[in-house]
Amino acid sequence: MNTTTHGFLGQIGRAAQRQLARTALAATLLLGAIGSMQNAWAEGSRTMFPNGTLGARAPMDLANNALYAGVANNRQFIYVYAQANEYILAGSSNRNNGGDVFIYNPQSFGARGNETIPGTADYTCSTSNTPPASYGAAGRGVVTTRVAELAGPNSADNSVTVTNGWSPCAYRAPTTGIYGVRFSGATSGAAALAVTAASANPQVLATKVAAWEVVVRANATSTTDLSGRVFTYAWIGRSGGNGATARLNHLLYYVTEDGYRYRQTTNNLDPFAYALFGNRAGFLDTANPLYKSVRGTTQTVTIFAPAGTGVTAQQPQYPMFFSNVADAGPNDAEVERVLTSLGIPHVPPVPQLNSVSFTGTIAGSTTAFGGGGIFQFSTVNTLSYQIVVSRGVDFDPANPLNRTLSGTALTGTHSVFWDGRDNAGTFFPTGVGYAFQIDGRNGEVHFPIIDTEGMAFGGPTVQKLNGAQDATIYYDDRGYRTRNGTLVGALNGHICGAANTQPQPSPTHSLLGVDSSDANLGGSGFFYRRYADQPNNPNVDCQTGTDRGFGTAKGLDSWALERTPIVSQTLDIVPPIVGADPGTIVTVQPSAFPGQTVFGSLIFYNNGDTAASGTTYTAVIGTPGSCPAALTAANFTLLPAGVTFGSYNTTTCAVTFTGMPASLPASSVGGQLIFNFNYVAPGVGTQTVNTTIAATNEVVGATAPNSASGSTVIVLADVAATVSVPAVAAPGSQVSGTLQFSNLGSASATAFGLTYAATIGTPGSCPAGVDFPLIAPVTFVYNTTTCQVTFTGLPSNMAPGALSSLGFVYTAPLRRHHSRDRADRHDHA
Repeated sequence: MNTTTHGFLGQIGRAAQRQLARTALAATLLLGAIGSMQNAWAEGSRTMFPNGTLGARAPMDLANNALYAGVANNRQFIYVYAQANEYILAGSSNRNNGGDVFIYNPQSFGARGNETIPGTADYTCSTSNTPPASYGAAGRGVVTTRVAELAGPNSADNSVTVTNGWSPCAYRAPTTGIYGVRFSGATSGAAALAVTAASANPQVLATKVAAWEVVVRANATSTTDLSGRVFTYAWIGRSGGNGATARLNHLLYYVTEDGYRYRQTTNNLDPFAYALFGNRAGFLDTANPLYKSVRGTTQTVTIFAPAGTGVTAQQPQYPMFFSNVADAGPNDAEVERVLTSLGIPHVPPVPQLNSVSFTGTIAGSTTAFGGGGIFQFSTVNTLSYQIVVSRGVDFDPANPLNRTLSGTALTGTHSVFWDGRDNAGTFFPTGVGYAFQIDGRNGEVHFPIIDTEGMAFGGPTVQKLNGAQDATIYYDDRGYRTRNGTLVGALNGHICGAANTQPQPSPTHSLLGVDSSDANLGGSGFFYRRYADQPNNPNVDCQTGTDRGFGTAKGLDSWALERTPIVSQTLDIVPPIVGADPGTIVTVQPSAFPGQTVFGSLIFYNNGDTAASGTTYTAVIGTPGSCPAALTAANFTLLPAGVTFGSYNTTTCAVTFTGMPASLPASSVGGQLIFNFNYVAPGVGTQTVNTTIAATNEVVGATAPNSASGSTVIVLADVAATVSVPAVAAPGSQVSGTLQFSNLGSASATAFGLTYAATIGTPGSCPAGVDFPLIAPVTFVYNTTTCQVTFTGLPSNMAPGALSSLGFVYTAPLRRHHSRDRADRHDHA
């Protein structure tokens, strides 16, 4: 009798460290002084549709009556970063007709892309009773012409004008932070939305805003825009039509959670109404990236089709900017202020992949035919992984004869089960030296496009602005089978089914990557993923017809990424052993927060060429005494054919099933029983999953393990340290910064025994004038040789969500360095 233990999809090393009673927080700052900033211009519709833009305008949607993909509200919400006493300027094409602008002070706005609107705005443009030194009332924020839109606003107090400018709504920021901005529609004189050229005067609209502006300036008389401060998490637009005159050409910029920056160019997108956003995974299949497009029952794709896929949309995660965010661009200094406030690094970390291995069902990297096995590896600074097992021709992830495995992989150790089958569902034949490749990814960003009827020229183009700086994009619009076994369309064929005649994109997929900037891909005269405009777009799921637009009622995913160097190894597949050899495998997440959904798999299999008779099975999901809440059939997203959920004992954590075969077939005829399950992590304890299998005719000396286990550590405290400083400083000037130490809001327990450390400067050239002016009653000591700061009096414990913020100053050194800040930080899933 043998025992195996496996982990799955997580970051067990750091998670375990977070639980230690003695927790250290540290922040490090490397100083520099570089030249002055360059001026940059515009934030708003004049940025999306600048002078010379071809095609139509896409007004901002304010309808507030649907959730695109179930996650993005069709009511636009804007964020803007401002420092204390700076001015937030705004205006819209609806202001003369009862439209308003509302600004909300820094606070939690709820789910990104589906924000919770505070009950009361801190600034309202339409009132003359504005906060101190702010400006509003009639005549403010009025943008009625294209000329005025492009010109931008006068100074906040309207004392300094720009050519063709307008008097802005202007709110003086009372504190440093991220503000919320909301526009409203016209209450009178509104026109019906019609396709309007980007170069034309904006319409006055009741549930949309055609021309809009949000921009930050340093003071009341400044006319210099601090571009790069304005962002959102989902862009919701509506052109009002389809066809050649309604196509959209605009730019948006995305920054990932690990600091990679991307530019998206729409290339004549033809959506009528649409949503764009960015996140780590696009669409999710059992908490892992789907790496496919999806179908919906209506144009908003709020409900996915067909029913029962288990697929959901990941909510918007990444900030989307309206101005250039290139790290060497004119807005970099202002962009980095925003990134610091959001906790996003300025310099992306380097992903690492280590300790790759495959463990088969026989021994080492050898597995039995039909047995599969476990891939194990560890990663650092990654978001996901991809494994491709090659049949011997290529490593194309889309090749039906290969097998592609992919999923979430944050920093930590990972174990991934392979069922021994190829992408078409057929067992790999016996053979020696099957090569496989594994890579880890970071900088991964998915760009879901919801309900885009046509892309007549293909696209969009996505350009990475740091890292490898290429325009490679990946996508797959073919049919697939989800992890719970539901078929979506024809496997590796038409996503709507083999008989459907909707014209598909050309090409239908590229999992090797395609140059999204190539306007003559393969001599076609088009970008990748081209599908022509069609006259009929019924906004329902997969209506067949050659005149139906492919993108209607679909969420089309594409993604870009950085990757580790690829690691290649081999595995062998041999005939099953003689006799019956039952075995079992468990894979689980190594860590989770209380209340988080934990995912795992149970596998029972027969490694032999003879059916295992008199077979018995046990499964325990959870640690007795602290079992998860009662599991039901809904917690099992994949069950073997003929097997149903039986019961769950909340005292012993034992689970039973009905229909389990007393005779488990031989390996060569599919002797595998695979269960995918999930549960909500309880508030305490490590949760362990155990399985056993036995048969009356098991051969002596059988190699398959008869028991398996896996554990998930429940993480309680999650401490982090961040540092915020200006991106540029003049030599000899006084520089202000902030250190923040926190027990992140996702934590569920108080962090005890905290210690703190900070380093300001580079040892050997520490800056002068280091001080924490408002630190009392806390005290500090600064070592001018090591640049280290020690503190006395900071709290030894932190409740979930608690934050200690320390403002500091120093004198920028005369020696010139590139400016960089860094903080030790515990990120989590």
